[in-house]
Amino acid sequence: KMLLDKQADVNIQNVDEAVTKDFINTEKRIFAINNLGVKTSVEAILKEDASKHPSVKYVFESLKKLTELPEWMAADRVSEVLSQYEWIPVVKEHLTALKENIKTYAEDIKIYQAVYEIKNSGADYLMTTVNENIDNYINTRTATNRVKLLESLGKFTFNAQIKNLYNIVLEASQGFQVKATNNDGYAKTIYSPVHVNEGKEYFVVYGKAYSKIGDVVTPLNEAEVMLLPENFIWLANYINQSGVEIKENTVKIFSRDKKVEIIEESNGELTLSINQKKVSVNDFERFYLNSGIFRNDEREVISAVHKIIENWNSLYELDFVKSIFSNSNPYRRLDVFSCNEKLFINKIDTMMKEESFYDNCNATQTRTLVLEFMNYDLTETLSSVLTVDEARIKVLESKKNEYLDAISYLEIRKNKIDSITVKAVRESSEIVEIYQAITDEIQTLKEGYTKIDQELTTFKTASVSEGVGAKVNDEVEHLKKKQ
Repeated sequence: KMLLDKQADVNIQNVDEAVTKDFINTEKRIFAINNLGVKTSVEAILKEDASKHPSVKYVFESLKKLTELPEWMAADRVSEVLSQYEWIPVVKEHLTALKENIKTYAEDIKIYQAVYEIKNSGADYLMTTVNENIDNYINTRTATNRVKLLESLGKFTFNAQIKNLYNIVLEASQGFQVKATNNDGYAKTIYSPVHVNEGKEYFVVYGKAYSKIGDVVTPLNEAEVMLLPENFIWLANYINQSGVEIKENTVKIFSRDKKVEIIEESNGELTLSINQKKVSVNDFERFYLNSGIFRNDEREVISAVHKIIENWNSLYELDFVKSIFSNSNPYRRLDVFSCNEKLFINKIDTMMKEESFYDNCNATQTRTLVLEFMNYDLTETLSSVLTVDEARIKVLESKKNEYLDAISYLEIRKNKIDSITVKAVRESSEIVEIYQAITDEIQTLKEGYTKIDQELTTFKTASVSEGVGAKVNDEVEHLKKKQ
């Protein structure tokens, strides 16, 4: 017995507390999603005398069938039905608890329902490479698992049900997120070292350097680029190439037969591994060169690792930027910057050797430009700010109509004067004065109409501008850490 107790103590000591905690949290989440209060609510309500009243008896009895379904599937429908009878005290009591659970596990419910729809739509065969990532994300809600799931789902967004699941998971992400609209265009997250100086944030997107202050993004000129820290642009370009992955506290570099991982431990220290074998920072170069066949080009990896370590605390996910690419036209790219209601776009066509920066666009201009250039619809992504734009467009169109009505009214009055047959009357000083006043007013109205029409056209269509700059003392926006 003493030996067994001793062995049990050893086993308990070997248990990873973090793993245990994750397991418990996972079990709690699974239990909760299957026990939202649907069955409890319906059973409790059916026991009450109020449920026997002829006007509600049939409705409440019909809810019994819904309790046979998984609770995550039935919860929304039961809540919808009960909401019609909230005036009954017992219904209100249970409905309040049910709604609270639905709100708490809203994302879980949507994911479970989306997966159910995929499996029952005949698209289950597409999920073979995705199922593991779905399970990992459902069970452990981390940024890493979310990114992995989005990457795996992104390959199949041509399917409507999978695109729906993709957008549900995407909503859990913070910052500016481009929602899937078709299988030709796709968006990428951008990482960059960030240099802060005199209230400005400096960063790089695919080789082009920018400054950001408040809600204003401005491309740097050559002189400003020269003032950036050494290797700033080189490092930004390196960490965004296909052979590098950045997720949460880890940077992975893949180079032929080797995988290098730089990991920030919970105590804040950085550790290195080569093909999953830990090495110290000081010994990294020696072990790296001895871990396989030496190649001169792998000196770049060694240099990159040291630069990443040196700049570790300045590497960020730029959560206000997304780069949109096209599978059918790999020469085109759009970098879209979303800063509250201000949008900025950098448009690149490498085949035509053209690049344009669009300053301070509204949502309507952005949607139009992206749709024309990339055939990628940002309507769903920009839905909230597009609503504001639509209101503004209605105001401008209303003003245009007011000008047209006024011009039409005065043109009729002017024509009446022209139709006067008595020359003496038509040429009298009073009539001539009125005629001239009407003519002048029509001209003024036409100028106003033209101005409003130009404003409306500009509002709907983006035009190139150089940028408006920013005040030095504006507060620097919080930067999101690596995700």
